[in-house]
Amino acid sequence: MATLCPLSRNDHLLPLPNLAHLSDGPASPPPPPSAIKGLLPFSFADGELYQGLGRRAELSTLLAYAADSQTSISVVRGESGAGKTSLLQAGLRYYLLMQKPPVPCVYWEATPSNPTAALLRAIQSELPDTLAVRSLDDLPQPSCPRWVLILDQFEQLRRNAPDHSPVFAFLERLVLQPPPHQLSVIIGFRREYDSEWLDFEYALRFRAEKLPVNLVSRPAAEDAMATLSSAAGFTLEQALVTNFIATVATDQACPPSIWQSVY
Repeated sequence: MATLCPLSRNDHLLPLPNLAHLSDGPASPPPPPSAIKGLLPFSFADGELYQGLGRRAELSTLLAYAADSQTSISVVRGESGAGKTSLLQAGLRYYLLMQKPPVPCVYWEATPSNPTAALLRAIQSELPDTLAVRSLDDLPQPSCPRWVLILDQFEQLRRNAPDHSPVFAFLERLVLQPPPHQLSVIIGFRREYDSEWLDFEYALRFRAEKLPVNLVSRPAAEDAMATLSSAAGFTLEQALVTNFIATVATDQACPPSIWQSVY
């Protein structure tokens, strides 16, 4: 597995090893982010801000999965509101696309209605021309440059649903393909989808790499709220932050959504 440089508090764009140079230039910088998100997840445009919100260990793990040609499928799992989508969009996708040159990375939010066509559109619209994909049946492409595909909210899909089966057939081909893998698929889903996913793993006799995304600790939540208030242009009193977190935390842990809800 590739060895990654550790993420530090002051560095958010570190060299990503063992991922092929796949484009002619870096991605365009995102527009200035807004720290006030309501209950929406952080997106690619919030990537720089997101680096200071306490998920550096999880991001380092995901980058290691993405860089490992022996790993074809990785899973990000956690309860609703734990911050999976923010980690995938503002963390992993931002980091990969801001490399010089960028690492092609496609993000897709799963939908139960016609997912095959929706996934194909996302791939075709976000991949460079050098990685043309005409059909999911073309994947994986063993001779193509390395790229990353993020399948988020995968709990929307069921293996026994006819409209969903082409997506699972694609994943099955990927699992059965011998390494090295040029495509790294990272799948995000809610914790209650575990049994459905484990049945899929059991049927194919494989085990995906798994990253649990847990609620953040109280100190991390306090730091994140200070970072967000500073980015939004105002200051929160420490006593207010501490008391607010104490009212919503459970077992010394907090859902990341409280970072935004205070606004």
